[in-house]
Amino acid sequence: NLNFTQNNEEGQFSEDFQEKYMIAQKYKVNRIPGIFVATYNGNVVEAVNINYQEHSDPVKVAKIFNTYAKRAKIITNALEKLQTIEGFARVKIINKLYEACSKSHLFEFNNYFSEVLTLDPTNKSGLLGRYKLHRAYTDSMTDLSEGNLEQATNRFLILTEEPDLLKDLEKQEAYYNIAFLYYVTQEPEFYNLIGHYLQKAYEAAPKSELAPTLAKILKDYNTSDSKDISDKTENTQETTNFSQGDSN
Repeated sequence: NLNFTQNNEEGQFSEDFQEKYMIAQKYKVNRIPGIFVATYNGNVVEAVNINYQEHSDPVKVAKIFNTYAKRAKIITNALEKLQTIEGFARVKIINKLYEACSKSHLFEFNNYFSEVLTLDPTNKSGLLGRYKLHRAYTDSMTDLSEGNLEQATNRFLILTEEPDLLKDLEKQEAYYNIAFLYYVTQEPEFYNLIGHYLQKAYEAAPKSELAPTLAKILKDYNTSDSKDISDKTENTQETTNFSQGDSN
């Protein structure tokens, strides 16, 4: 129960509030009520969006949670193996962890994902691009919070220029994240750059699942007379937000 109440007469948050706030922070709660499927160790498998019509059917609910249960087992097994296995063999296990984990909670395992950069510097696994991209996302958020937009965007741009590193979908993710970083500044001077990198994102993988959405956004950019960034990108975050998304 995450009902937030402030009942301290001195205007300070109660211990109950602080405890619930820490839980909300840990699980990245963005709506109440919310359902979080977790392993028995508390690692988030998935944040489940409430759909009362869908979740009123016991059969559908059971099917959904069976899928999550399988992923929970993969996460638990991977974490157990990582306690004993050393060297390059860790890369494969870390990747299983990545693919089973909720994309909104990948940050919980950043220490493992960073290992791939040193365990596989020559990209023997073919996975180095994925984890350099993940690291770029994490570091770019820090850059942005410190007001260093140029460094934030360059982290992705450098990866797109590295030969044979990123797969097509990963390049699409990189270019989209550059566009998104320019978008969040809400500065009109970056209007053309947003369109430029959205175009490059589309061209990187024109047959991807995301491509039709990017095409629609680009059409709006190219046909509208308005230079208001929010007019073109108000739906971008919901429909194309990789934000540590999958790039299989």
